[in-house]
Amino acid sequence: METSIDSLVEGSDNPARTLRLMIQEMEDALVEMKSSCAQEMASRAKAQRSLETLAGEEKRWMERAELAVARGRDDMAREALLRRRTVLASLETARTLLSEIAQKIRKSQEEIARVEGKLREARAKLAARQETPSAPAPAPSVAASADEEIEKLLSEIRTRLGNNNLTR
Repeated sequence: METSIDSLVEGSDNPARTLRLMIQEMEDALVEMKSSCAQEMASRAKAQRSLETLAGEEKRWMERAELAVARGRDDMAREALLRRRTVLASLETARTLLSEIAQKIRKSQEEIARVEGKLREARAKLAARQETPSAPAPAPSVAASADEEIEKLLSEIRTRLGNNNLTR
């Protein structure tokens, strides 16, 4: 999908068919990408809950250690601190995992946005081909002047109607 859509289509015997196939492939890829991203989001939620549970457990072990010291039970305080240390290691691992999952989600979302942009581009090219199947694409300068002309017409229509709700 990194390749230019134009270069793939122009080299084809049937450009409209090629565009339709490309669109279908991109749509299928998007479904898979979004599904994968949703799974990662579910993993993130699970990791977040685990992190919160571990944080609560760490706090409880610290409170137990303080209570044991207050009661003069140094042996119990040492045991509570050892367990707290184990929970702290698990807590750090959970934080790292959560960070990795968040990074995967960001990358997935960026890739989804990129593919959606390519899909919009391909759909626009297909629509343009279907409107004028045998006409060649207009030169950039012609297209730019046509856009300016359309903008002028829209502006004139807005002025005549006195309605600023018409947007492009």
